[in-house]
Amino acid sequence: MSSSSSSSYIAFLNSLQIYTHRIGDSILVPFGTISCLLNLIIFTRKDFRKNPCAIYYIAYNIANLLYIYFVIFITLLQWGYYIDPGAHNIAYCRFRFYLYYLFAALSPTFLILASIDRTLITSSTIHIRQLSTRRLAFIVISSMTLFWMIFHIHTLIYINIYQLAPYYYSCSYAPGIYTTFTNYYQLVVRGLLATLLMIVFGLLTVKNIRRAHRTAAAVPVANSAVSTVAVGHNTNYPSQKDRQFIFMMCSDIIIYV
Repeated sequence: MSSSSSSSYIAFLNSLQIYTHRIGDSILVPFGTISCLLNLIIFTRKDFRKNPCAIYYIAYNIANLLYIYFVIFITLLQWGYYIDPGAHNIAYCRFRFYLYYLFAALSPTFLILASIDRTLITSSTIHIRQLSTRRLAFIVISSMTLFWMIFHIHTLIYINIYQLAPYYYSCSYAPGIYTTFTNYYQLVVRGLLATLLMIVFGLLTVKNIRRAHRTAAAVPVANSAVSTVAVGHNTNYPSQKDRQFIFMMCSDIIIYV
């Protein structure tokens, strides 16, 4: 009786996993694709791409788009329909894990860079605001992409195909120290550290904006015409496009967290 109940429970969990991926991933792939493509169309417009934050968001959406197809879509095939070429092809197995770790790291990295850029542009110090440039955006994006590409080379070495049962093979981590390393890496670096950095720079940006509001409100004016000029010359106050990017960044951070 107990053995039969156990088997039924395991079968239920397997069915739940299959249909969760079939339904959930099938929704995420098309909607995520449309969202990323629409964002790319907007951010690559001439009036937007002059803003350094748009460069970070272009990189962020490209990373998300690649993550959708190299991670979520492959997961849908593997767990939703049991189509897994990685169980029999070692090159595909390792390269799939490499792309998974790479794009999973690039996406939050670019969002963190965007939040840092918003902190810079809202600073009360002009020299700090001047650090927010398109040139710096290209340099930092290229550097971080290269860093993560090199850092995740370990997956091309320690990921392998293991026989878990008769006639059942799986592409997975090398057991032992490497499995422990990947678990801690995902928890500390991708989980805690990425979330902490987003929250810190998001709060710093909000703090800078509030300070700019107080500064603008404290400017002594004689009449409404002078007031308009005074606020207009408050270079610490973010422009309309900058405010749009700040709102978008805060929304993305909340969704990520």
